[in-house]
Amino acid sequence: MQAAAKILGGVALLILSTESFAQDWVPTKPVWDQAVRVACKETLRYTCTLKGGCSVSTGGANFKIDFRRDKVTPGGQGGAWDIKGRAFQTYPLGSPTNPAMSILLSDGRAFRFLYKAKGPNGPFDLEGRMLGEGDTSVEVFEFSCQRY
Repeated sequence: MQAAAKILGGVALLILSTESFAQDWVPTKPVWDQAVRVACKETLRYTCTLKGGCSVSTGGANFKIDFRRDKVTPGGQGGAWDIKGRAFQTYPLGSPTNPAMSILLSDGRAFRFLYKAKGPNGPFDLEGRMLGEGDTSVEVFEFSCQRY
């Protein structure tokens, strides 16, 4: 009985330690090489209008990105956009942990990914930015993203 409890305790510790590192990202590799799918939840929204200036708010936009199927699905809404292109470029001398990394959506918008260091040398979280526009306004969405 004690042996079984030790084994279960060891398995639980392994699961917890694996889970704590599950969202670490390697900043020299594109997100699509490290995850099949990511979910992104809006953290901030900047809206600027021609005559009204700019404002900051917290919206509720959520997206699920499936790199295998090349689809981006907005949360709570029907439909999806195709991923039409991917770009990844590292700058080892100028910015080794902040590559240019984005996807182009079928509606013309670009979704940029950023690795954000939790400490001086990592580990890293994944953030996203998306630019949207209306007839008289421009919106920039900021997201926190993770594997799912």
